[in-house]
Amino acid sequence: MFEKILVPLDGSPVAETVLPAAEWFRGAFGSSVTLISLLERGAPRAIHGQRHLSDEGEAAEYLDEVARRAFPPNARVERHVHEAEVADVPKSLAEHAAELGQDLVLLCVHGRGGLERLFEGTIGERIMRYQAAPVLLLRPEAPPVPPFRRILLALDGKSQHEQSLPLAEELAAATGAAVDLATVVPTRSTLKGPGRAAGILSPSATREALAQAEAAADEYLAERRAAFAARGIAAESLRRRGDPARQLARLARERGSDLLVLGTHGRAGTRAFWAESAAVRIIAAVKLPVLLVPSLAGE
Repeated sequence: MFEKILVPLDGSPVAETVLPAAEWFRGAFGSSVTLISLLERGAPRAIHGQRHLSDEGEAAEYLDEVARRAFPPNARVERHVHEAEVADVPKSLAEHAAELGQDLVLLCVHGRGGLERLFEGTIGERIMRYQAAPVLLLRPEAPPVPPFRRILLALDGKSQHEQSLPLAEELAAATGAAVDLATVVPTRSTLKGPGRAAGILSPSATREALAQAEAAADEYLAERRAAFAARGIAAESLRRRGDPARQLARLARERGSDLLVLGTHGRAGTRAFWAESAAVRIIAAVKLPVLLVPSLAGE
């Protein structure tokens, strides 16, 4: 499931904080690793005092040096430098991941240069819309090295949006991690779009609909918990009400989570409770490593 891992690097120490995680995945799953450098159009040689690759030859030498330094001699590590400069880093990264057949992309949330502010605002929404491979986001301030011990798996209660389940199961099975299956049901005050208007116009009907949603969420989580238990994975089901970002952040603190697994639905608009901009808010709120798993159907 994690056979090919893509690691984008721009020459900065911050971007390199993902390397220990890349080595762990490589060893745990027998993965190959591809180190990639995307040369950003018009980028300076240094950003905020940190090195930034801007030359093809320099980038190739740098990736060779990283491969020798960060991985054992027998590791399958490839290097790829995109020769032409790119203007849209998120889009180009997604295209390379697809072209190279990668199963996982490792990123530092606040890398420099083309990766700077990668998951803030519209940039974050663009990469979730473009990217077809799962993306593991690590934070440079205190990047934990897997194996993770307690996984928070956020689900929206829709069977068509369960692409994150197999990856969470594989990680839990490989590491012995416990899994908290969580879903967040909105309240009247946190409803979005047409639902918010309906809550104002028909409060009693909205309360009934939300009560039914809570019951359905409890049943859904119980079924998924049983499936994890059948594989010998310790799992608990947790249903909360309110704003997804706030509730998931609270759950992560309460449960001592060290990884959030989140299915994303970049093209779903309001049909998915945490599509695009909501997912960006969740990532910012939880302050954890986040494994983003895009919808295979593009829903």
